[in-house]
This record gives sequence, C-alpha cells and structure tokens, in this order.
Amino acid sequence: AFGDLLGGMAIAGGIAAALYKKATTGQGSVVDVSLLGLAAWNLSPDVAVSQIHGGSSIPKFGHADSPNPLVGAYRTKDGRYVQLMMLQLDKFYPEAMRAIGLPELIDDERFADPAARFANRTELISLMDDAFAQRTLGEWRERLAGLSGAWGVVQTPAELCHDPAVTANGYVAHTTTMNGAPYSLPTNPVQFDQQAVIPPGAPEHGQHTEEVLMEAGIDWDTIDGYKRAGAIL
Repeated sequence: AFGDLLGGMAIAGGIAAALYKKATTGQGSVVDVSLLGLAAWNLSPDVAVSQIHGGSSIPKFGHADSPNPLVGAYRTKDGRYVQLMMLQLDKFYPEAMRAIGLPELIDDERFADPAARFANRTELISLMDDAFAQRTLGEWRERLAGLSGAWGVVQTPAELCHDPAVTANGYVAHTTTMNGAPYSLPTNPVQFDQQAVIPPGAPEHGQHTEEVLMEAGIDWDTIDGYKRAGAIL
C-alpha cells in the first residue's frame, strides 16, 4: 500500500489547498492525484540523475564497495544491524574510527586522505565489518552514544512501538479495538497544535449493518429475516 499511503497524503494536501483557494478567491478547483503520477514524482531523484548518465539508472553500489564507508548497515555479533548515515565522510572519519574501536586506521596511509579512502574503501569496509561483528547491539548502543555523526539501530516493526522518540512524539498510538483488545498503530504524521492523533478502533465486522438498514427504511422483521438467512451479520 505504499502508493496508497502517499496518494492519500497527496490528495489531502491538494484538497486543503483547493479549499483555501475557494475561501480566498471564491473559485473552486478540480483536484486530481493518480498513482502513476505519484510514482513518477516519488522517483524524481532517479529520473533527474539518470539524465546525467545518459538516461540509464543511477549507478548502484553494494555494501562491500560503498563510496562512503560511513553510510551503510553493519551486522553486529547478535545478528542485528547498526545503520551509519554520516554523509560527510571526511568530517566524521577520525571520530567514527575511534568510536568503532579502530583508531589505528585514522593515520593509516591506506585511508589517510579522501582519495586513499575511496580507492581502498572495500578494505576499509571489511575492517569495519569485522569490528562491528565483535560486539552485540546493546554494546554498540553504549559505545556509539557519544558519536556526533548520524547513526541508528535498524529496529523491528515491533520495536518501533517502544522507540523513545516515536512514543514521546505520539507517532505510534496505543489504543484498543472496538471489542477492547489493545493494539498499536502509526498515526497520521501530520499533527496540529502539538497534539498527537489517537485513532479510535475501527468498527467490528458488520457492526453498523442494522443501523444502516433501518435508516434506509427497512423494518426489523425484514432485517431479522436477512440475519436468519445469513445474508447479513
């Protein structure tokens, strides 16, 4: 539902803009959002950069030959991953090497300057892989806590529900279904007046069938007959 989620947000924004235009100018608008147009827009960076490469896709690199060793996911001793996201390799390289436990690589001639780091990046990444594999995720949380460059833990969907930043901002709501069962659900990312959204539980299957039919003018005896026949819940 990736396209559906983005599409809902896109058309909601378009409708809001159209309502503002109507309120300020008195003129309405036809708002249109298509999945095809949304897909093209979502690929804007790929489309733009592809023209630099003669129309082909952007060159791809794997983990082992990443142009920037400080951008990538590194596997820990217990099979989890730490994601490094330090786009400014030269700025963070010395600090990151000390935090990872490889201070000897700071002045190593193989990695002493930007050109050398790029030329020998596969060797550097291999050494970093080995270092990350020596400690558990919990140990890396503590060791990297003071690192000023961007990094994070690759969490499971369940762990996201208890992430400190997520819970503090109300990005995942802890609510209940209509029958009282607890569940967690990511909320609409748009917040108003610093208020987190807490969605109510969705209706149970067929919860409003009787109400809808009665509002449509169908008498109770007919509704009861439908229920006994299994036509409705």
